Amino acid sequence: MEIDIKEGTMIDAEVALIRKKVFKSKVFIIGFFIFFSFWFWIWNIQESSFFINFVNIILVLLLIVFTYFSSAKNIKTRKDLNSKIKIIENSKVLNKYIDTGSKGRIIHYYIILDSKAIDKYDIAEDLYMNITTGDFICLEYSKYANWILKITHNGVNIENKNIIA
Repeated sequence: MEIDIKEGTMIDAEVALIRKKVFKSKVFIIGFFIFFSFWFWIWNIQESSFFINFVNIILVLLLIVFTYFSSAKNIKTRKDLNSKIKIIENSKVLNKYIDTGSKGRIIHYYIILDSKAIDKYDIAEDLYMNITTGDFICLEYSKYANWILKITHNGVNIENKNIIA
């Protein structure tokens, strides 16, 4: 099998899937803002100091950056929902690795793909063990915002349900 990329038209279920993922990301963003608003309120009740002001400035900058990137993705998502174009790609697994994090408590299993849009993907451990370097992964994703619609290996769905985007 060789690497193959083609365009297709999204079906209504795929459009609904993107809308569901957008809703989940908006709930996360709103929760994020509520959490940090509460955080600012707690910190500002106390006596002001250089450290508290510095932390508040850093948090505000992080909120601004987070808002910018989430709004950019939403603009591309609108374009996806209007055009209803998806990319169907057979991508080769170039490498795979396990990331244990800094303290070794959280373990992520990644596959590195030869894909223009999705170069790395986090999968479950049992699926990781069944995939080898050189295998092909079938990807279906939206054209502009790269929302994953379907990701399979030998016909088996390997989508990580913990990842929204």
